[in-house]
Amino acid sequence: AQFDVGPKTIALQAKKVAEFINFSNEKKKAGQGPAVCFHNGVFGMFEKEQFANGTRKFVDQLKHMHESGVEVYVGGGEGGAAL
Repeated sequence: AQFDVGPKTIALQAKKVAEFINFSNEKKKAGQGPAVCFHNGVFGMFEKEQFANGTRKFVDQLKHMHESGVEVYVGGGEGGAAL
């Protein structure tokens, strides 16, 4: 079972999200509309405090994408609960 993601994965996710936001901004400049992000699920046993960090950090990334104009959709019971 996967309990959480670690700091290297969190850093990689942040880097890739920044790249995705840049991609979305380029699409908008070209008149193609924003990029879309679909997120389904969590990164382990987020219900237990000691394993919630990775999911919380990615929820911050979802918020950052949304604030940057990316259309963000969250599905799944646990994904919605994590928000």
